[in-house]
Amino acid sequence: MHVTPDRSLAVIGLGRVGLPLALCFADRGIRVLGVDHSPAILDAVRAGRMPFAEAGTQELLDRVMDSRSPTRLELADRAADAAAADDIVITIGTPSFSHLESDLRGLRAVVDDLLPLRRFFDADMPVGGASDWGPKNAWEQIQLSLTHEFGESGFRNLGPNQRISRLEALSMMTSGAAQVMHWDDIGSLAEGCHADFVVIDRDPIACPVEELHETKVLQTVFAGDVVYDADQSPP
Repeated sequence: MHVTPDRSLAVIGLGRVGLPLALCFADRGIRVLGVDHSPAILDAVRAGRMPFAEAGTQELLDRVMDSRSPTRLELADRAADAAAADDIVITIGTPSFSHLESDLRGLRAVVDDLLPLRRFFDADMPVGGASDWGPKNAWEQIQLSLTHEFGESGFRNLGPNQRISRLEALSMMTSGAAQVMHWDDIGSLAEGCHADFVVIDRDPIACPVEELHETKVLQTVFAGDVVYDADQSPP
């Protein structure tokens, strides 16, 4: 993970590891969202008071919460709020059972709540995608909405709360995005709508999901006019 001031970071779990880590990043100018389900911890931090004793952390909190400085630390009590961050660090405890195997129920509860697209669709919410954060390639964004892969880690957070269909994933970049923006005349090919569409080199419904990010646009039509043609573009 390469964190720079123009990126945002979420730290889930503001215990003795997570809170000092979040404060260190915020003190370096990184935009940080700290997430914890404990009202006592969140209230203490908002009041500028460390919820536990740890050498040097009160001074660190004082600097981060200084009203004369730009706000670099925000707080939330829902793991789902972390989904908008560029990078996510999970620091919740994993206590051991009697035979020393780790209790991962807390970790699973957190990842189950990250980007629960299935729940959004089932609630009939307008769900739109965008490429203003994360990959700039819209097809890679569509692929990620189907795999929920964490960066290049190979880990896929694809539980029942995240799993959506190909058509739903495509709608997030077309009709769903138009609905979110309240633009009734874009996002679909229908009478009264703009004639905006693209011609691509594969069937996004049938191709392997791992190949979606390789989709190439052959032609773009905007308001009925061809504004891009791969055959006529310079190499």
